[in-house]
Amino acid sequence: MFQFNDLTIIIPTYSNRYRFVIRTAEYWNNTGSDIIILDESMDPMPKNLQLLLPESSLYKHTPSESFYDRLKIATNLVKTPYVIICPDDNFMLHSTVHKCILKIKEQPELLACAGIYTWFTCYNGDIYSLEKISDLRLHNPLSDNISQRLIECQEVIFMYGVWRTRTLRTCVKMLPDKHSSPAVLLCTLQCGLAYMGKWGEIRELMWLRSYEKPSASKKNGTNRNIRFQTWYEEKAYQSEVQETFSKMVAVLSEETQSSQLEIDQNLKAAFKNFAELSIRQYEKEQSNNRVKKRRRIIQIIAPLSFKKAWRYYKYKNLPPGILLTSQLSWLEENNIQIDIEEVNNVKQFIKRFYA
Repeated sequence: MFQFNDLTIIIPTYSNRYRFVIRTAEYWNNTGSDIIILDESMDPMPKNLQLLLPESSLYKHTPSESFYDRLKIATNLVKTPYVIICPDDNFMLHSTVHKCILKIKEQPELLACAGIYTWFTCYNGDIYSLEKISDLRLHNPLSDNISQRLIECQEVIFMYGVWRTRTLRTCVKMLPDKHSSPAVLLCTLQCGLAYMGKWGEIRELMWLRSYEKPSASKKNGTNRNIRFQTWYEEKAYQSEVQETFSKMVAVLSEETQSSQLEIDQNLKAAFKNFAELSIRQYEKEQSNNRVKKRRRIIQIIAPLSFKKAWRYYKYKNLPPGILLTSQLSWLEENNIQIDIEEVNNVKQFIKRFYA
């Protein structure tokens, strides 16, 4: 078993998802890591369930705080040099996390490090994944040019990797007070880090992303369907955009001693590119989801209850993807290393959860 005395796991949660929190925290039990749980639920986790959390856990009930404010609270509580943000239903494989920490220690210029992700869910006692969905692109070595790094950081997701605590704490200060699109979090944190330095990548499976439960379409005023380009371009959100720029410029100017004008220009170019990337992704999704005209009309005019009933009837007996073992074989064919023993350990956690 790996020991992580220099690591803190931040677990944000909401909507009384206590069983998921306990499962994720239990995975890190007896590893030496600190665990900070920030719960947005209206009611706190019952005391009898809090007793099931590892002794190294700090549970904070913060129903009145926004997600961004909770991140600020959490990063200020961290006492270790390294930190991970772990969604309440996800798994970060210990072996790869350990390698990420070693890589950051060996390369002082790295501010964060992450491995490869894949998806998982449980169906009829078996673990499934989404077929061939993962980001396998290799982006190293990173440019020494800030403008180029700001572009490169938009092609990957390292937000849920291992961070130097000081770096994450600095980037969290850049988050706006109000946000209408969840994409703002990813863009702000990753662009903030990219401006200050580099991140590392490990060609090994690290992150098992859950699709066990459907995501809420709206939570605490944040509509998950508002894409980044909508937030960035539409007049209704311009006050949020300007606040984000102002905070990022102020923090980065103090951190890097660069001129505010230069930072502002670089960030605006990066955000514009991020919006264009968001548009291309949307157009690609639309082209992949084209259906016959008659079916499209039915989708538009049919009541929501009818559409839900039809989807349930059509998909209720179909597995939600391919077996995780098949997905892992595909990853290995693409030269992604996998700690099978650790994956099997996680699978046992998942199966016990549904037993």
